[in-house]
Amino acid sequence: MNNFNTFTATPKCTGSMLNAWVGKDNSTGILNSVVLVLTQQASWDDKKKQGYFKENLKNPSKENVISLNRGEVGRLIRYLGTVGGFPFVQEGDKKRVSSIYHNYNDKVTTLELGEEQYSPKTGVPYQAIKVSQKDGGTWVNINHTMQDGELEAFRIWLQEAIIQMYHSQLSERPAPASNTTTAPTATAPEPEKQEEDDGDVPF
Repeated sequence: MNNFNTFTATPKCTGSMLNAWVGKDNSTGILNSVVLVLTQQASWDDKKKQGYFKENLKNPSKENVISLNRGEVGRLIRYLGTVGGFPFVQEGDKKRVSSIYHNYNDKVTTLELGEEQYSPKTGVPYQAIKVSQKDGGTWVNINHTMQDGELEAFRIWLQEAIIQMYHSQLSERPAPASNTTTAPTATAPEPEKQEEDDGDVPF
């Protein structure tokens, strides 16, 4: 299955890139996750009107990575492209947007899905995915915005990814033991031997 990739680039280098692929368990080879990588734009070529991201790849202060299990992928599919994004959580008198939250070896990673909004210039709806990471220091927040067509393409890609994960898991399961017994092979009876009549024997 091919990677999913989308990006936005601006002359002020405020753009970002989203790259996604299906991850697997290194010990079993079973597909078990969707890996999302959000990278901040690194530079802009004014002559070519083109943005670049290569310089920021694998730079922990410019790139965030999150690995989603099947349930988290399903949740992202459920709310991707909806008006409200991820639902709010009530905490006392305050509300906050719920998120996918990971904490591994004191490295905190969150994924938030913002509300659907509309471009004031074109009227095209868009939605932002935000991945934040904190590894003992300050938070690194990266937002990636996708328009409605990209959102739908991403949703379809995620649906195919989760199907691939299930198929991978099923293909690695051992075949169930058979309860049927093999019927004995029938053998044809030997033909009866006929004694020759003495009258037929020449002397």
